[in-house]
Amino acid sequence: MGKNQFNPDDNRINTSNLTTRQHKDTPDHRIIGGRTRKKRKGSDYDILFLHDSICHEIDMRRLIAGSHRKGEKVTTYTIEDASFVVSEMNFAQTILLHVGINNLKSQPAEEVLSQFSNLVNLARTKSGNVVISLPTPSRTEYLNYRVQDFNTLIKSNFERLENITLCLNSNFSVKGEIIDQLFFNHTKLSREHGIRLLAGNLKRSLFPEMKFRQNQRDRFQVPMPYGRQNIHSDYPTRNMKGRSSHVPKSYPFDYMYNHQSAHNWNEPSDSRLQGLETDKLACSVASAIKEALRF
Repeated sequence: MGKNQFNPDDNRINTSNLTTRQHKDTPDHRIIGGRTRKKRKGSDYDILFLHDSICHEIDMRRLIAGSHRKGEKVTTYTIEDASFVVSEMNFAQTILLHVGINNLKSQPAEEVLSQFSNLVNLARTKSGNVVISLPTPSRTEYLNYRVQDFNTLIKSNFERLENITLCLNSNFSVKGEIIDQLFFNHTKLSREHGIRLLAGNLKRSLFPEMKFRQNQRDRFQVPMPYGRQNIHSDYPTRNMKGRSSHVPKSYPFDYMYNHQSAHNWNEPSDSRLQGLETDKLACSVASAIKEALRF
């Protein structure tokens, strides 16, 4: 018998033939991939996180911090790899899935949905709570269209099923436009903002009952520019020079002041309205980055 062959009468296994390996940074992180895969049969888990390489940088211990629960990460690059792990396990209190984008690179959304549905149905037989994290957008146009179609199909097929929670990850884009600051390349997320935002989304989906810590700066009121500090104060009868009493509060501040006549109202120009739309988009990007910094 050859040097590297497995002897069924011997309990020792040559680990060089296995593609399941221990990650050097996180002891609760294993990688499943390739043709030859080996895993303990009949394993029990508290939280089992099956994910592709996009979530590789997420720290499992930080993800479950404060929940008093135990978790394990397993990198499964494709839906087939994730199905293999679920089929070999015994039971898990919670299964968290973030897979599918590698399948979408070579298959249309409808075909990937069929494989993913089989994975979810199998996971429901092994766990009382399945959390599905929808694939994040891609900066590659064709792949992003497939991701959008796939996410729409997932929501329509699994949104109302029992024991299933969807993590929508809808804050990676604004009006269909991807927030570039959240991405490292065409599919991978930036460690500084994208990974932290995704981890925050996953944590809120896993533990909706937890009260998440807010940034200390959010507890204090941000000072307003000079001359506008009393607009929302507790002095409604205060006489404010130049303010029109009939001006709706939804209008920009620049159109509430410095008018000689309160009754001669000038409508905002088209260029000004386009500038406001740009400012609104910038605020949405800033809000997404702010959410990432909370994790």
